[in-house]
Amino acid sequence: MKHKELKVGVFAAVALGLLYFGFNFLKGVDFFERKKIYYAVYENINQLTKSNPVLINGYAVGRVSRTKILQKRNNDILVELEIDADIILTKDTKAVLNSEFLGSKYLLLEIGNSPVRLKPGDTLKTEVARGMFDVLSESAEPVANDLQTTLRKFNMAVSDLTRIFTK
Repeated sequence: MKHKELKVGVFAAVALGLLYFGFNFLKGVDFFERKKIYYAVYENINQLTKSNPVLINGYAVGRVSRTKILQKRNNDILVELEIDADIILTKDTKAVLNSEFLGSKYLLLEIGNSPVRLKPGDTLKTEVARGMFDVLSESAEPVANDLQTTLRKFNMAVSDLTRIFTK
């Protein structure tokens, strides 16, 4: 009887281990690749979450491993980045927060030309990319101003015509 219970226990432990590693693998965690940890601080992360990708020129080089609110620092958000160990980041590297059309978020690393390399644990410079609505509002503002001017002139012309016909 003890032999069967041992087999069931070993099977359950192996199944739970495979479930854990499989779930983390699907989340993008690579257990065999070395990673370096870097940090970025943002005022607003616009729903950036754990496991969102970190890209260089569209190529995935890491992921967001953790986010934390810094209440003692004006409620800024600390973002922890796991970057592949073979990627060299320089002092003027920027972590740009971007979003896609359907709302998914990612960080784009813009590596500068500085000869000074960052060490694991350093904090990157940050920037938030302009969203689609920002671009649309900037391009629509001159059109709206022109439309308002045209409507004012049209209203003046109509009021002049009504004065002429009412006399």
